[in-house]
Amino acid sequence: HWLNKTIAHFENGTDADCTPFLNPLAVSEVAERLGNEFEALVARPDISTSELFDAWYRSAEADGVETAELCVSLLLELGPTLDSDLDDELDQLLVVDESVEIDPSLTAREALDLMDARFGWIDELDQLIAAGDEYWWVMSDSNEEPRRVSRASLEADHRDVSIDIVPRMLALRSELEVVDSETPMHDVLAGKPEHTLAAKRLIESDRPFGEPRDNPCAGQYLPLQMQRFQLAMYGMDNFKPKSTDWLRVTLYQGAPRHADLNELGTTLRDDWVLPVRPGSHS
Repeated sequence: HWLNKTIAHFENGTDADCTPFLNPLAVSEVAERLGNEFEALVARPDISTSELFDAWYRSAEADGVETAELCVSLLLELGPTLDSDLDDELDQLLVVDESVEIDPSLTAREALDLMDARFGWIDELDQLIAAGDEYWWVMSDSNEEPRRVSRASLEADHRDVSIDIVPRMLALRSELEVVDSETPMHDVLAGKPEHTLAAKRLIESDRPFGEPRDNPCAGQYLPLQMQRFQLAMYGMDNFKPKSTDWLRVTLYQGAPRHADLNELGTTLRDDWVLPVRPGSHS
């Protein structure tokens, strides 16, 4: 059901350039591949129902980022069908304890090993991106939203958003590499307290999907990537970049209006995700 809705939704779009994202027609081809793979897995006699969705996701992950994320979106829509308590479980997963305690006996060598294991991806970034710290992200005075500004033109004045994880991690690594390998972390931070935030982030970084693997402070960084992630969390869709600085999106497309609620009453179903364009037919 959801695969058919997804294909109809994206086939209803355009093939306009949506770089760095796939355009709607390209995503419709992704949805078709997902559907074909799902049918192939269902037909396999050696796979159980409990293994089906896991195998489907793993095949989607191997196909690419867009495919994997679309697969996850579809699996989430199955939630109420599979488990009526799933919403409560998801709510609990969204409650995050951000308190972090640093083991004072952690040595510089152990911290470097941890950094290699959890932040080795920094070395895989383009060097200009990884080393870049041209920008602050600060809260604006006018509407308290994050804004990217040049470090050379504006002091952060304690309004900076702690999104500069890559520069902080590189600075911490440089410090750890010059001290004695058996130096306890508490001695490192006592002498260089500016590395405390990075050290705490290093300790708490064992959470899956906890770190966007990019450097938003680099001059060559394109904010559209993280904008899409953030806005999708707010329920927006149909991402269309209009420049390097802003996106055109749709919010709540297909959602029932007030008149629809009065007319449908208790028969209303929560299945308005992935609608076709108004005036067209699925």
